[in-house]
This record gives sequence, C-alpha cells and structure tokens, in this order.
Amino acid sequence: MPAPMKLQATWEALASAPHRLFFLGGACQGVASVLWWLLDLSGRFAGFYPSPSWTIPPVWAHAYLMIYGFFPFFIFGFLFTFLPNWLDAERLPSRHYLSSFFATASGTVLFYVGLIFDKSILLLAVLLILSGWGMGAVALLRMLLPARSPEKVHLSLIVFFVIFGEAGSLSFCFWLLTNRSIWLDFTDVV
Repeated sequence: MPAPMKLQATWEALASAPHRLFFLGGACQGVASVLWWLLDLSGRFAGFYPSPSWTIPPVWAHAYLMIYGFFPFFIFGFLFTFLPNWLDAERLPSRHYLSSFFATASGTVLFYVGLIFDKSILLLAVLLILSGWGMGAVALLRMLLPARSPEKVHLSLIVFFVIFGEAGSLSFCFWLLTNRSIWLDFTDVV
C-alpha cells in the first residue's frame, strides 16, 4: 500500500472513534510534559546546563500542562465515546469531537512555544485550549440535555465538573492577562 494511502487509513482509524484520537493526544502530551519538566529540572537543579528561561515560572507551567493540558484528552476521549452508550443516544458527529480535539491539541503545542518565546503566545495557547474545552462541553450538553436515561443525573454531574474544570483554565488565562495571584490560586496550580 502506498504511503499516502497508509496515512489516510491510519487517520480514518484514529478519527473513527473519539477515544482513539484523544487518548493518543493525551499520551503524546504526557510524554511531552514529562520531557519538558525533565529538561527544566536538569538545568535548574542538576546543573547539566544553564537553566532555561521560561516566560512564566516553570512550576506553574508544569501544573497547567498536567491539569489542563493532559487530563482533558482522556476525559473528553472517554466521555465522547461512552456518554452516548450510557444515555442510549446517537454517537457524536465527528465534526464535534474533531474540532474540540484540534483546538485543544493546537493550544497544547502552542503552550510550549509560548513558554520559550513570549507570554502573548502562551495566552493564545490557553485561549485555544479553552475553545477546545468549550466545544467539547457544548457537544456533551447536546447529547445530555435531550436524553431520557435514568443515568442522566450522574452524567449531568460529570458534565458539570467538566465545565467547572474549564473555569479553572479560564482563571489561568485571567492570571496571564492580569498577573494577579488570586486568579492563579483558583486554578489550583500553586
């Protein structure tokens, strides 16, 4: 099979179910955040090279990357795949989870770029992550609201906490804009 056809077949397999794409993104982000943290700690504490200079303190960047850049991939991948089964509802159209995935993944990659170059890039990255999270929350609500499942109360709480998590990421965004620690405290990254 020619390489472009293999690539297309791989893409179709990944995009055919939300958990495949989101779990792969989460795994890649997990590796990237650990490697970035290792790079930072090796310079800062082990003295292997001069400590890199980041646009925000590395402990806050690491916490944001783990809480808001790692876990959402697994949460959304799971919920987009299994919420329709729990609710006995139709599967989510791929455009909903693909747009959420690409906004979140693009924002996560851009976050690393912002750490290196400029805080305004970091702000754009967080806004992209927020938009991906928002698209995901809206997609979950579209499935949840019309459902008549007895599991609806439990699942409503799950979706509520997804939205609450987005509020924490929004708080980090406000901290980037204002540099006021009250916003950082709310994100739970201190």
